[in-house]
Amino acid sequence: MYKFTNLSAHKPTSFVSLTGNEDALPVIEDEVSFVPDIQRMMYGLGDVPQPHVESAALIETITLDQIVSLLHQASEIMELRGGTALAPEDILFLMKRNHKALKRLITYLGVKDEAQLHTNALRGDGNIPSGAVPDMTVPETEEEILKFPQVDISTPMDWKKGRKKYCLVYLKNLNIDESDLNQLVDLAKETRLNRINNIALSLSPMAYESFHTARCKSFCSNNMTFGRFLKWITNKGGWNEEISQPVLDILIYMAKETVACIVDMVMTLKEEADLKTKKCSVLSSAITPDEIREVIRRCFFPHGTSLSAFSRSVRPIQRRRLIAI
Repeated sequence: MYKFTNLSAHKPTSFVSLTGNEDALPVIEDEVSFVPDIQRMMYGLGDVPQPHVESAALIETITLDQIVSLLHQASEIMELRGGTALAPEDILFLMKRNHKALKRLITYLGVKDEAQLHTNALRGDGNIPSGAVPDMTVPETEEEILKFPQVDISTPMDWKKGRKKYCLVYLKNLNIDESDLNQLVDLAKETRLNRINNIALSLSPMAYESFHTARCKSFCSNNMTFGRFLKWITNKGGWNEEISQPVLDILIYMAKETVACIVDMVMTLKEEADLKTKKCSVLSSAITPDEIREVIRRCFFPHGTSLSAFSRSVRPIQRRRLIAI
C-alpha cells in the first residue's frame, strides 16, 4: 500500500533515481513536474498572480499522494466486485456518500460531453479550416474506446459518447438520481465562484485575460496529451498498473479539484485569521507552505489532536482520507 509522503521534509529540488538511491544523479528526462501549472491553477482559484513556488511544490506532493491513494482505494473496490481493470464505477462508489462532490464531477463530465459534441460538429464542416478548431480531445486509440458493462443493461456503453450518462446510469443503481444531485446547494463551490468573480471584477482587461487563462489551467490543458499526467503518476507516484482513458478523465478532474479544495481551505484559514486581527487581507498575501500544512493537519486530524500530520512519529495511514471526495 502506498505510504503518505512526509510533506514537511518535501524538497522540490530533490530527485530519486530509478534504483532508489537518493544520492544518485537525477534522471532529468524522467522527471515530470506540474509545479508551474499548479502555480497558474492557484492564481485562477484565488491566490496572488505569482504564487510561491514552495507552496505549489507542496500542493503537487499532496495532490500526487491523493491521486495514488485514490487509485489504491479504487483498486480495492475493483477486487471486491471481481473486476480485472479499474473502471469509473470504482471511483464513483468511493464518492457515493459525498453527493456534492458527485454533483461537481457529473457537471464537469457533462461539460466535456457538450464540448466534444461541438468539436465534432465543427470538424464535420468542410468549411472550417484546419487548425481553426482547438484540439479538445486526444486522438482515439484502442485504450480510449474501451467499453465497460453496466449493471442494469446488457450491452456495453461507450464512455466517449456519453460520460455523464455513463456515470448517471451507474449511480442510479446506488439510488442516486440526477434530480437529487441538482437540488443540492453546494456552498463551498458557490463560495469559490464568488471569490473568483470578485477577483475578476477588480482586474483590467489585460489582467483578466491572464486570469482567465489561469482559471482554464488543469493537469491536461493546452492540447497536452494524457501521457504527461500518466507519467507523473507512474514515475513520481510509483503506480505501475494500467489506467484506462475513462479513469484518466476522472483522475485529471480529481487532481484539479484537490488543488481547488486546498486553496478553498487556505482561504477559509485566512478569513479566520482576519476575524481575529480585524483585518481584510485574504487577497493581499500569497498562500504559504505553513498555511497549507495547517489545513492538511486539520483535514486529517479534525479533532484537535496535538499530533502533526507530518510528524515522523505518526504511523502511515493506509486508507487515507481523500480531500476532494
